[in-house]
Amino acid sequence: MLKHATSMAVFTFLLCTSLFAAELVNLRNAEIRVNRTQLAAGELAQSLGLSQGNQLKYLRGHRTANGITHTRYRQTFQGVPIWGEQVLVATNRDGSIYALNGRMVTGLSTELRRVASLSEFDAKAALTHAKKLHHTQSLTARSYRNERSELVIYIGENGKPHLAYAVSFFSDNQTGDPTMPTYLFDAKTKEVLLSFEGLMTAEGVGPGGNQRYGRIYYGTDFDAFEVTQSGGQCRMSTATHVTKDLNHATSGGSIHTFNCNENTYKEINGAYSPLNDAHYGGGIVFQLYDEWYGTPPLTQTLELRVHYGRNYENAFWDGQAMTFGDGGNTVHPLVSLDVVGHEVSHGFTQQHSNLTYSGQSGGINEAFSDMAGKACEHFDGSRTDWDIGSRIFKQQGRAMRYMDDPTRDGVSIGCADDYYDGMDVHHSSGVFNKAYYTLANTSGWDARKAFDIFVKANQAYWTPSSNFQRGAEGALDAAKELGYNCDAVVAAFRAVCITVTAPSDCGGSGSAPTAAFDYTLDGLSVSFRDASTDDGRVVSWAWDFGDRGSSSAQNPSHTYAAAGSYTVELTVTDDEGQTDTLRKTVTVSNDPGDNIELRNGESVTVSSETDTWRWYKVDVQPNLSPLADDNLIVSTSGTNGDADIYVKYGSRPSADDSDGRSTSPDSNEEVTIPSPRSGWYYIGLHAWSAFDDLRLSASWDSGSSGSAPEAAFETRVDGRTVQFSDHSSDDGRIVSWSWDFGDGNTSSAANPQHSYREDGTFRVELTVTDDDGLRDSVSRSVTIDGGSTAPEWEPYVVYNAGDIVSYQNTDYQCLITHYAYPGWEPPNAPSLWSGL
Repeated sequence: MLKHATSMAVFTFLLCTSLFAAELVNLRNAEIRVNRTQLAAGELAQSLGLSQGNQLKYLRGHRTANGITHTRYRQTFQGVPIWGEQVLVATNRDGSIYALNGRMVTGLSTELRRVASLSEFDAKAALTHAKKLHHTQSLTARSYRNERSELVIYIGENGKPHLAYAVSFFSDNQTGDPTMPTYLFDAKTKEVLLSFEGLMTAEGVGPGGNQRYGRIYYGTDFDAFEVTQSGGQCRMSTATHVTKDLNHATSGGSIHTFNCNENTYKEINGAYSPLNDAHYGGGIVFQLYDEWYGTPPLTQTLELRVHYGRNYENAFWDGQAMTFGDGGNTVHPLVSLDVVGHEVSHGFTQQHSNLTYSGQSGGINEAFSDMAGKACEHFDGSRTDWDIGSRIFKQQGRAMRYMDDPTRDGVSIGCADDYYDGMDVHHSSGVFNKAYYTLANTSGWDARKAFDIFVKANQAYWTPSSNFQRGAEGALDAAKELGYNCDAVVAAFRAVCITVTAPSDCGGSGSAPTAAFDYTLDGLSVSFRDASTDDGRVVSWAWDFGDRGSSSAQNPSHTYAAAGSYTVELTVTDDEGQTDTLRKTVTVSNDPGDNIELRNGESVTVSSETDTWRWYKVDVQPNLSPLADDNLIVSTSGTNGDADIYVKYGSRPSADDSDGRSTSPDSNEEVTIPSPRSGWYYIGLHAWSAFDDLRLSASWDSGSSGSAPEAAFETRVDGRTVQFSDHSSDDGRIVSWSWDFGDGNTSSAANPQHSYREDGTFRVELTVTDDDGLRDSVSRSVTIDGGSTAPEWEPYVVYNAGDIVSYQNTDYQCLITHYAYPGWEPPNAPSLWSGL
């Protein structure tokens, strides 16, 4: 596919006799000013102080919901990439630098000089040489795939640069014996500069589980797994992942197919159906990354290969697929949910930070996959223990690794000071595993929130060469960007002998949440909807329905045994352990014809079928001051159907008999009764056509001596995202806010944040209501000029799913990984790009 691309000479370099070494510059705290024009024009290398001959090549980028754009660059010198190092740039919407991370290399121009060109044959010869080095003792025929050979500049000990080949491949034989080595060796002398093993190990229904964990049934104990049905046949193939049966071979295999809808194939080594377990787990992993982080774990379809070889007691990621052995005497088949999540997440790491699978970066790589396994259990609702692989070990109490105390296995470490060169990455993973465990068990944190910062770090702050120190700093930077408590992150890394300092603008404890809810009545049944807000995340809900009933669901429904008024209490807790409680009186009736009482200024949510009536009443006690200008205002707001309002004093109104009515052809109505009398007003709500989630309210001056509120607000514009801050005032208390953002969107939050999809000037209106039912409105114009910091689209470039580019002053997000040709500009290729 790439054969037509313009070729270019690749030059080799030899070391000069100079004694000066190249320098690795950590950019995390660098004070460098780069404006948006320099970024767009590709002048970043010069702005960072790199000398002539150095360039920064765009790798990929993504924009977060808060408007920060993260971009990865790979440094090259005279066209040859620096191995293991990347430059990470985070920019605000206005193009200003939010953060710099990663490392760049300076001084190369004094160390290397051009001497000759290298032919394509030499790259092939490098691959052949690596195979001979790795399989000198092998007596069996081996197969190879995923072969790579690249000319790079490798910065060795003491900053000494080498022109080298980075070579890797996957290999196995008919009995298994998988391996995926990486070699870096001097391009002139063939001296091995670095080497390491890169093999990263670790709705149908049917049985699953094993004798250690217990037998389960998908469709009963857990959700059914998604399959594709054709006639009476079901295939383990979905839009996100496929599961193949290798049937004890080491290659080939086919997507598993069975007679719908139950798969019972096949029971082996104490497991009831490893294919079911793997396929279910693959779906869970995809859902986790998609629902929590809005991104798939891999840019390609997940491929899970089950029943690899015979008696193979491991699982691995080979750069393209996840492969699972059936175990042997020690373990059952390696398809437990945490193992599946672990292997898939090696792919996530490879396609983001690409942490080198050696040294301290390899330990972080392994730990991230272990964290993902625990996050999958949390996401699935399973009991989250802190042992890796405990569900597949045949012996009670054994596991692959122990996150709470890594040293329990006798070889892993839980303190960075205990690391030594050459340590197995599975053993050095204990450092970040224990940090994750410590953070997840800190008050106000859990397995998900702790995983959040490591996912963000993997996406935006880690590079291939990140060690323990830089990895911890990246996690702290991620916590800062997410608005999480940095003090907790600092403490978690302190527990594993890593010292990091929270930036001055990185907060500790945030504000308490604000409890809020509304509800919809249907006779004795009430559907409650949580509307609570927090500067972080609300993690738990405790409802008391006032009749000894309770719930911990976010949006519960409850049916009362008898008509009456009940005090409903909601207590919410946020991710820092802070709480807030709200109480409301809810009146229910077992007869839709009963008159439900409305309180001054409070709204209820109503649904109704066509040509039905709902009845309400309000006890109006107006302000008796002779200077008062009193009105009873009854209003509805809705987005569907057609509701009409009828109001009458002393008795129920009808379509022909009322003191006021509103019958516009939608569900946004208002009836005003000037100078209302004291006593009961009755409200009839008639459904001309069916409506759902209609909000009904009644308000009047309740006789207090208070004044109406004064609406006011301020804005802070960041690109196309605007933070609105309510500055309204009242002699009592503001109880509700109604925002109209001028682009068809609304909010009832006190201080909402809104992202506009396009530039322009919008008229924003805020209406506030106080505790006396009095209201005021204010409107002002907000101008959006989002600009763009994304790189310009260009042909002959590989774009990965999720990449952001700019074309003709519009940003686009890549939908499918592809190689771009002329004519495939984003506006011309809607299947490949989506406008932002």
